[in-house]
Amino acid sequence: MLSGGGGRGAYELGVYKAFTERHRTFDLISGTSVGAITAAGIASGLTVDELEGMWARMHNFRVMQPRGDFWRLPSWTHLMYTKPLLEFLEREIDYEAVKRSPIEIRVAAVDVGSGDLRVFTNMELTPKRLLASSSIPILFPMVHDDDGRAYWDGGTVVNTPLQPAIEAGATEIVCVLLSPVGARPLEPPRNLWEAISRTADLRQMGNLKEDIKHAEFINGLVDAGTADPAWHHIDFHIVSPRETLGLTTILNFDSKLARRLIDWGYRDGLEYLDGDRNEHRVEVRAREELAEAAEREARFWQILPGTDF
Repeated sequence: MLSGGGGRGAYELGVYKAFTERHRTFDLISGTSVGAITAAGIASGLTVDELEGMWARMHNFRVMQPRGDFWRLPSWTHLMYTKPLLEFLEREIDYEAVKRSPIEIRVAAVDVGSGDLRVFTNMELTPKRLLASSSIPILFPMVHDDDGRAYWDGGTVVNTPLQPAIEAGATEIVCVLLSPVGARPLEPPRNLWEAISRTADLRQMGNLKEDIKHAEFINGLVDAGTADPAWHHIDFHIVSPRETLGLTTILNFDSKLARRLIDWGYRDGLEYLDGDRNEHRVEVRAREELAEAAEREARFWQILPGTDF
């Protein structure tokens, strides 16, 4: 699972590089925003070297273009144009190869009108829909799709798209995060800028925590033998940077920064694969939660007979 994070996304490529060197493969990749772009590149058959080349070409001017029509300021809904990014995605990724790929992908965007999460599959993916998954609200324009709907960055509602992977039947999930927040204990922020950065990271982590709780509940049902036959036990592992990457890296697509993040992701990916994976495992606590729920239900039925309505 590849989360969103703008320029930080090069870290995910480094983790993928480590997995490739250790001959670890994936049946499905779920991604949002920049994670969706990397997922599409992988599914299209690009090699690690080709993906690194794609990141080296992903300069700021190939991602966004500042607006200059200030006389229209009262009617603005976004600050940047993303035509350069759309052209980049059209040029770099073979969408017919994505459709033929043995690797399933799930690309998340949010319907601006309804607020619902929209998940695109291999057969549904187009350059515009991949752009939609990466269109950060206010900064970038919403994408008006051929289906008549308008979409924004999937990270608006789910920056770590775990639920689409669970619904697709995944039994082992490796979540690649773009911040250590939520993955390991950190010291409190030391200044205002660090506080702002931490707040942004915590906001992005919220959905993941809720999805993990939902999956833990499913695991509890499976372990207790009361789950739907179609459900399976899910193992979760998290790979994340040791370092806090800073808020400005989200909008920084400098090739030197990308190279450094790829190296860090490669380092942490190898550490995960060659070390004790239990250190990266998300513990399943659902059995205790199920026991507490059963106890509450038993107390309810004990009280119910003498209750007047």
